[in-house]
Formats: sequence, C-alpha cells, structure tokens
Amino acid sequence: MQMWQKIKRSQEHNYLRWNSFTWIGILFIIICGIKVTYNLASFMDVLFWDESLYLTRGVTMFPSIPKDWGPAYSLWYKLLSLFIKDRIALYYFNFQLTTILIAIFFFVFLMSCGIQRVLAFLLSILFLASYINLPLWPRVSHFCILVVLAGIVIAKYQTSKLSKWTIICFVLLIVSYARPELFLSFLFSFCLLIVGFFYKIKSINKKEIGLFGLLLFFLGFMYVFFKTPLNGGDANRSIGVFLQHFAMNYSQWHHDDSIFWLDFPDIVRTNFTDSFSLKAIIQSNPTLFFKHITSNIVHFIEQISKLVFNFFAPIFTKQIHWLCLMVSIILFIIYFSFTNTSSKKRLRFFALIKENFLTLTALFLFSIPPFLVCIYAYPRAHYMLLLVPFLLLLLSLVISSMAVEIENPIQKMTVIAVVCFFTLPVAEDFDYFKMFRKENDLRNLKTLNYIKHNFKTQDSVRVFDLEGGMTNLLPPNFTNYNYIYLGSRKNTRLSTFLLEHKFDIIYHTPTITKLNDVQNDTMLFELLNKPEKYGYNRQKTGNFTATLLIKK
Repeated sequence: MQMWQKIKRSQEHNYLRWNSFTWIGILFIIICGIKVTYNLASFMDVLFWDESLYLTRGVTMFPSIPKDWGPAYSLWYKLLSLFIKDRIALYYFNFQLTTILIAIFFFVFLMSCGIQRVLAFLLSILFLASYINLPLWPRVSHFCILVVLAGIVIAKYQTSKLSKWTIICFVLLIVSYARPELFLSFLFSFCLLIVGFFYKIKSINKKEIGLFGLLLFFLGFMYVFFKTPLNGGDANRSIGVFLQHFAMNYSQWHHDDSIFWLDFPDIVRTNFTDSFSLKAIIQSNPTLFFKHITSNIVHFIEQISKLVFNFFAPIFTKQIHWLCLMVSIILFIIYFSFTNTSSKKRLRFFALIKENFLTLTALFLFSIPPFLVCIYAYPRAHYMLLLVPFLLLLLSLVISSMAVEIENPIQKMTVIAVVCFFTLPVAEDFDYFKMFRKENDLRNLKTLNYIKHNFKTQDSVRVFDLEGGMTNLLPPNFTNYNYIYLGSRKNTRLSTFLLEHKFDIIYHTPTITKLNDVQNDTMLFELLNKPEKYGYNRQKTGNFTATLLIKK
C-alpha cells in the first residue's frame, strides 16, 4: 500500500517528441550500427546450445509451440524467419538487428524520461559499440530489454497511473516467458496493480477496466497453455543454472580446462553429497557454497564497475581501444562545454526522479531477479545486461540534472555521429564468446557451410555432435540424438552409442575426447583416430582441429 501511495503521488511525465531531432538521431544510430556490425560473420563464429535452440524452436513454431526454454523469445525468431529463411543468416541477422535496435530503444526511452536530448543520443550511440552489446551471447536479454523499454514508452502515453502500470505488467509478463526469473518481477508488479485497482475502485474508468481485464485474460491464457515459468517447463532451470555455474567457478578456482558445462554433475557429486535442492546443497557443504557466493559478489563488483565505465567509453575490445577512450573523453568535455550548468542541480534531480518514479520502480523490479541470479549463479554478461536500463537511466538523470537544454542540438548531434562513425570499435575489434575454447576460428560456421553445400539430399541425415546441436542451424532433414546420449551416458559407452545409431556425420571436436565419461572408452579413441576401420572418412573443413567423420 505504501509503495502504491508513492506511485500515486508521483507525476509521471512523457518528454518524447517525434520531431526531426528524434528521427535524425535514429537514422544516425542505424548508419553507425550498420558500420559496427558489418561483416560480422567474418569475425564471429556461430555457437549452438542456447541461442540455436531458441532459433530452431522459433523457426519450427506452429503447429508445434515450445512450452519451455523461452517461448516468447522463440516467437521473436519466428517473426524474423518470415523474412529470412536460411537459419545461419537468421542467426547473424538477429545479432546485428538487436545490436542496433537496443541503441535506438535506449535513445527514445531516455528522451521520454526527460534526459537532455544530446546526452541521450551520445550515451545510446556509445552503447552500440559496448562489449555487452554486439559480442553478447545469448541474445535473449536483448529481447527482454527491447520489450520492456517499448512497454514503458507506450505506458508514458497513458493518462492514468493505473493504465501505465497495467501496461508495465503486460510487458513484464511477456519477458518472463523468455527469462523465467523475471516472473518474480511480474508477480510483484501485479500485486501492486491489484492494490491500486481496489484503491481506485470507486473512480476507475472504462479504459482502466478494459486494460485490467485484458491483462487478466492474457494471464489466464498463458497459464492454461504454458503454466507459469515457475511451475511449467522452466521450473527446474533454477537448480540447473546454479549447478552449472558452480562448476564454472570451481573450474576457475582450480585452473581446470574441463568441459564443466557437460561434466558439471561429476564436479557437483564430488563436492556435495546431495544436490537435488538448494537447501540440501547448503547443508552438505556450506563452506564451499558460501565460497561460491562470495566469489560471485567479487566478480559482480568487478563487472558492474566495468559496465558503468563502459557507458561513457566503450573501450573493452580485444585490446583496450585507446582511440575510443580519447574520443569519448573529448565528446563529454565538448558536451559539458555546450551546456549551461544548472544552479539548482539537486532540485532538478529530484524533480526528474518524481517525473519518472513509476519508470524507475518498474526498472528496479525488472533488475532484482537478474541481480539475484548474478549472486546465486554467476555474473555472466547476459545477466548483467538486464541491469543496464535501470543503471543507465539513473546515471542519465544525474547528469541531466546538472545541465540545461543545448542550443542547435541537431548540429551537435551530427558532429557526435560523424566522430563516432569513424572511431567506434567495429565487428573486427571485438572478442566473442567461444564456449571457452582457446582457438579463435570459425570452425562451426565453416563446418555448417560445408555440410549444407555437400549434403543436398532431402533424405534424413543423422548427425552427432557435443557442441550443443549443430542441426539447429541446418535444414530440418538433419536430425541428432545428442541429448539421448547426454541423458544416458553413465550407462552407455559413447563408442557403442555412435556405432549402434550409425550416424551419417560425426562432428569430431576436442569436446568429445575431454568428457570424463569417455576417458576409458578405447574404442571411441580408435574410431576417432582410425575412422576408416569403422566405415567413416575424415574430412577437414578448414584450418582447425575439428573435423567431420562422414559415413562411406
């Protein structure tokens, strides 16, 4: 009730104007974004696992509808697949599109919150070249931010606070079916909405009733078909996320290069006598559990410091981008030289807070679950990205409270855009996530292209890999049984599994021979070293260690 009273007393304001400055700014971001993301496929390899699974479930959506693993994000891929049919091209296009869209959405969003227009453009165009933007894998956090920012901007056009908050509840519900932990944000915001609805029950209007009723209908529809992210198909992801990331921390502590994302059950069994629940894990080895939490807190502080610095100077590429650092410093010096310093900074700051209290509340609620996941699991970049909207808005409000509107803003924005076009890091400069492999090559992309060009049959082609499901990015006649093996590997030798299923293609990567379960499988090593003896030919697809074993 107290929270709703604060929301009720706030005066949410919408400063967004769809004028020439806004449209020209969007155009500049698109132009710079195209340059930043240009030729991405020459520098970033495709990865399978999470992102490719979202993609393939989206492409094959309807009549089959996935009920777990982020169906809302898969729907996004379905919409994109209406225009781009090739799965590999779709994979790269989504990276490029979301990189540019998130910068545009930040620009529009910050202006709607009253951030000084040139500052909103400067921060947004710098975010284009952020280490947490283009190189980030997977992309589901980008999708969540796009949905939430769009919802907040739409909400600002509503006249009543109840209508605004109802729309915010809508978007939080949508993104919870992309990231399950965000359902907690929805639940809290929905409880606030219920309080506000009954608080205003005597003066509520038809539009507010209609929006509230529509939200209830949508919530009921989602529950009937998907349950909730907390008790539906994603209900068991929480403990799995902890176990995998504990194994990641454990490997880092011991400087171990094991395949922890597959062998994490062995690491967990070694350190915890009972790993079926978080409570049992804590009871079985509280010292190691709290070491994991403490380690995450230290990493989180490091990452949040890097993230905030990156708002003002996107210098974290393969090597520190000194040119970008100097240019960023100069741009902010010029920005402050263009503005007149406000004599009432504190009053302006609190006025801006009051005018964006509902927005700040929504983004704070949106940030709580990913913050908890950073501490509970690990502060990975795609969790940290979900904290950006709240942090960026708060810092922007502080800076905006110091300065007043700049004269001739389009001219100033044009100068910033031209400088950024020639100095921002581009696709070639970034270090991309490679699933912890040391080699910097395009093995997956080149191997996929080889298979596509040399297996043009419409017949079923059986493929085996331990890289996360390469068939997700191949035509639908390519099938795999990877998850069958991973689910039964304690009772099945990999060599026996491969020979019994008579795979047409085996993707031989170092991952296969690093698995704990295959170290005593002498037949597997013979199969991989002498494939001709077992009816396979070895085919190199590029200048890297990974090869294909193709059935004769």
